Amino acid sequence: MDLVQSNVADKAETKERDEEEGGDQEKDIKGHVDLEQGQSKSCCNRFRYEICKGKMFDINEPNGQVIDIEKSFSPLFNFISYPKLTIILVRIGILAAAITSLVLTAINDREYWFIYVTNWSFFFSIAYFTCSILISIYRKCLLQTDNLDARPHPLVLLTWALYALATPLELVITLLYWALVYEGGTIRYYSLFNHGIFMLLLLIDGLILARIPIRMKQIIPFQVVAITYLIWTIIHTYANIGTNGSSDLIYDVLDYRNKPGTSCMYLIVIILVVNPIMFIILWIMSVWSKCCTFDGGRRHLYNASLS
Repeated sequence: MDLVQSNVADKAETKERDEEEGGDQEKDIKGHVDLEQGQSKSCCNRFRYEICKGKMFDINEPNGQVIDIEKSFSPLFNFISYPKLTIILVRIGILAAAITSLVLTAINDREYWFIYVTNWSFFFSIAYFTCSILISIYRKCLLQTDNLDARPHPLVLLTWALYALATPLELVITLLYWALVYEGGTIRYYSLFNHGIFMLLLLIDGLILARIPIRMKQIIPFQVVAITYLIWTIIHTYANIGTNGSSDLIYDVLDYRNKPGTSCMYLIVIILVVNPIMFIILWIMSVWSKCCTFDGGRRHLYNASLS
């Protein structure tokens, strides 16, 4: 009798546990469905999902679909005779142009080249293109595993992180350079390349040639680097490091000694307004699809049946 009662109790517990798990799954499915329905009208649901529930480097889309790693990070242009070589050569060309511009900048700035945010950003950008070339050569790291919840290869993750860091940095730097730093006069090649052309090349490579997904939580490392640099500008001022120009300031708008209030206002506006806005613009470009929808429809999605 005791054995029968024990079996009945076990069955009841199992049924209750299954119902709870089923309820959780139903909630997840409902959440995905509700999000998918809202995406066709606005990007607010996707934005809220990525902020509250999404992961920083997640290959799973909010609607349950999965990012195709190979096509998203190193696509092959099959209409060209040598598709693998093409993407490698394109990225090598961009990398060579970036290194050339960096060398010209280093010659001009000499031992002070490291004090400028443009060169900090160039370091991350060059690192991104180096990694993107490596994954284009070593294509085994792009293979999709049977476990769709598995994290991508570490080299792919590094490439992803560098792109999500370098691109918004370039957007902000380009905006601030032409709005606050440039004072007119002759525009040199490396100034134009560093504050405009290279930004466009990053956007073309990551959002058109490839389709690297930008996640909202990736704003965190971007803000960390930005805050670190702004702290560096304060250290530079009070440590009397100097520059190779007539002014001891890295940027005249950040004059902490003579205009501390104005300089602090610039810091606050950059961190709390400019950076978030430019990152959200990049995120919108990443999820934008045809007919002004924001469902990530342009992204390359994995189809196991075609693998």
